[in-house]
Amino acid sequence: MRVPRQSHLPDARDHEECLKILSLIRHPIIKACCGLLYACGLRIEEGTLLAPDAIDKKRLTLLVIGKGDKERLLPLPQAVYQMLRHAWCLHRNPRCLFSQSVDGPPLSPETVRDAVEAACKEAGVQHATPHMFRHSFATRLTEYGVDLGKVRLMMGHASVSTTARYTHMTDPLREEMRGVMDRFAADCVR
Repeated sequence: MRVPRQSHLPDARDHEECLKILSLIRHPIIKACCGLLYACGLRIEEGTLLAPDAIDKKRLTLLVIGKGDKERLLPLPQAVYQMLRHAWCLHRNPRCLFSQSVDGPPLSPETVRDAVEAACKEAGVQHATPHMFRHSFATRLTEYGVDLGKVRLMMGHASVSTTARYTHMTDPLREEMRGVMDRFAADCVR
């Protein structure tokens, strides 16, 4: 007999906390990588292994190779494109968007994890991993009312049931529901 696997809520942080963590990552290439993870909801390996030719600068899109070598084409915000361009110009590696040198390997996921951990410690926030940026991205989309089917496409999920985890009680939703519940609960206690 197996013990059922416990389901946990995604480790999503509010926008201000994500920005605070990002602001404390001082290495410009690592900061750009983490900014991309948050702005586009990428997995850490999807971000660190990106090649410069994954960006279509005319259409402002980003070609991401996800789990199982599945491709997805994401819109790339202009500000993120500019940040990536600036970071790439620091090393000009033709094979890696995020590298330390012109002929070096891509950033390792461990390097990015260490930078996020150090930024969290400095910010005095609960421990977080780079994957928290992906969860926070999906949570922002649901808070802005983006349809779950579209969120699924952006995240590269095979099933909408995986994406449905991001419909958890976010602060804005909790406040909205508090008002509704206050109205009908008042009648219950009379």
